[in-house]
Amino acid sequence: MIHPVRLVRILLLLEAVAVVGAGCGGSPHPANHALITACGLLASECVPLDGASPVALFAGDLNGNLALDLVVANFSRANVTTLFNNGDASFTIGNNAQVGDTPLSIAGGDWDGDGDLDLVVTAGFRLALLFNRGDGSFEPAVEMYLGWPPWAVAAADLDNDGDLDLVAVNGIGDDIWILYNDGQGFFTVETLKLNDPDAKLHGVAIGDFDNNGRVDIAVAQEYDKILLLTGGESEQFVVTKELSVGPTRALSALAVPDVNNDAWADLIVTVSGDRNDPADPGEVVILCNNAGDFGPASALPAGRYPLSVATGDFDQDGLVDLAVANNLSDDVSIFFNQSNAIFASPRHISVGDGPSFIIAEDLDGDGVVDLAVANMNSDSISILINDGTGQFIPEGQ
Repeated sequence: MIHPVRLVRILLLLEAVAVVGAGCGGSPHPANHALITACGLLASECVPLDGASPVALFAGDLNGNLALDLVVANFSRANVTTLFNNGDASFTIGNNAQVGDTPLSIAGGDWDGDGDLDLVVTAGFRLALLFNRGDGSFEPAVEMYLGWPPWAVAAADLDNDGDLDLVAVNGIGDDIWILYNDGQGFFTVETLKLNDPDAKLHGVAIGDFDNNGRVDIAVAQEYDKILLLTGGESEQFVVTKELSVGPTRALSALAVPDVNNDAWADLIVTVSGDRNDPADPGEVVILCNNAGDFGPASALPAGRYPLSVATGDFDQDGLVDLAVANNLSDDVSIFFNQSNAIFASPRHISVGDGPSFIIAEDLDGDGVVDLAVANMNSDSISILINDGTGQFIPEGQ
């Protein structure tokens, strides 16, 4: 069944996205005039984002009103846009913050310990730190030049000192950057090289894969492998496991949920497939964690060219479900977990043109997880409101 959805379109009038699987076994800125309109599925009915090319999203309470705001990374404008949540999943345009160049990924955290949610954005050959003034507006970006383009970034307390650190990965090479926070928002960079210049690291996620109380790092190479790194505190992070997903698999995004409720963090990765081959639609691959050892990969068929995956309990049955943004089929695949990481055949929800990123968060404050999708080619954000049973209805209805 194809469920309806409304696209939240943003016009920025400014100057300057049957059962399958084997299981696991066992306040807005007054200078930025904008219009947000709900519209149908046809692009002709909607107002475009004016060539911004949104490629990534982040959700968090930026202005302290206890509602989750959205931050959109605009690839073609070298900036991020804040959408302030009015508390009911309706949004008001906030600020645009320049980040230097071609943003691809966003993470959030309180870098300087002042109680406000800050941001970090991958931008060209650098990371751009955006420090929150307390009202959801940001100081000018503090840039950390890395020498190579970071493709993805994640935040966690990597050394158990009580403040949030960062990890970023080189999208065209083999560098993993560990950035340690001094607690005031100043970072020291350590570079781990994999001695594989063709690695092309396209995904990074954080989880405690061995349940020792310290966070580990998972990194997806463009082809074939997921690498697990352990370390932390006084120990340097090192690669301890290499997990194969299959030859020439074109991995893109990682997630770290517990899909079989055994209290061990599992791995989910999107496999994009061949962009030019309609017969290669792409997959979502699950690697289940069996007390620190990962079993063989099991695959779920998704739409064409999946680029992003989000997880949450969409139908409130206590099991983790999956949502996948399919870039070439212009839809989202919803996989409902039946038990022990056995998933029902996906339901598909049409969104905008070129969905490139998806997040799962409670956007309207009703206690159930909704979805937001960045549609790169149609310059739009799709808001999918969960009715509480896992059925997603048009925003505002």
